[in-house]
Amino acid sequence: MDDIVILNRDDFKNSREYIYNTIKYNIINLILKPGDRINEPIIVEKLNVSRTPIREGIIRLVSDGLVTIIPQVSSYVSKISIKSMRDDTFVRTVIEEKIMDIAIDMMRPEDIERAKNILREQYETIQSGDIYKNLLLDNMFHKLFLEVAGNHSALSIVTNIYEKHQRERLIYIQDNSNLKEIHEEHLELLKCVEKKDRDSAKILLNQHIFHFTNSIDKIRSLYPHYME
Repeated sequence: MDDIVILNRDDFKNSREYIYNTIKYNIINLILKPGDRINEPIIVEKLNVSRTPIREGIIRLVSDGLVTIIPQVSSYVSKISIKSMRDDTFVRTVIEEKIMDIAIDMMRPEDIERAKNILREQYETIQSGDIYKNLLLDNMFHKLFLEVAGNHSALSIVTNIYEKHQRERLIYIQDNSNLKEIHEEHLELLKCVEKKDRDSAKILLNQHIFHFTNSIDKIRSLYPHYME
C-alpha cells in the first residue's frame, strides 16, 4: 500500500469523493491487487484525512463490488468474480446492441471522424505499450455510440460496468496480440457503421464483447490467486 497513487484533491468536490475515488482508482488500475488488505492507517497517513470518511468510502466500494469486509478482521480488495464477468458482459451486450441499432442511423460525418481519431490514437498506444491509455480510448470508442444515441441511463450503466471490470480488461490487454485484435475489430465495426450495415455491425459488436468473457480461462491460468 506504500505505492498507492494519490489523486489531486482539487479535482473533487469534497473529501469523501476524493477518498472514495482515490481508493477506487488504485483498485481498478491493479495498484491495489485482488486480495490485498485495505490498510486504513496507511491511507490516513497518505491522504492526510481522518478514518471516518475512509470507512464511508470503503462501504461505497463494497456496494461497487470492489471491496470485501470480513467482520472482526479487515477489509480486502475483492477478488475477480467470474460470475460477475459473465453477468455484466450479458448486460453490456444487450444494451450496446440496442444502442448500435439506434446510433447507426444517427452517426454524422463528424462522429465518424471522431471515432477514426480515437482509433488512430489507440493504434499509437499499441506501438508504445500504454495499456492504460489504450483502455481509456477503448471506452471512448464504445461510449461514442451511446452518446450519439443520447441515452444517458444506458451510458451510466455501461460506464459503471467498464469501471467494475477494468482490472480484468487490463490483465487481458497485457498481451500485445490482444491489443492488436481489439483494434482490428474496432476498425471492422466502424466500417460497418459507415456503410450503415446494421446486421453486420451488431454481429461484430457481440463477437467483440464476448471475446473478453471467453478469455476467462486464460486470465484464471495466469492469475489464479486473483479469481474467485
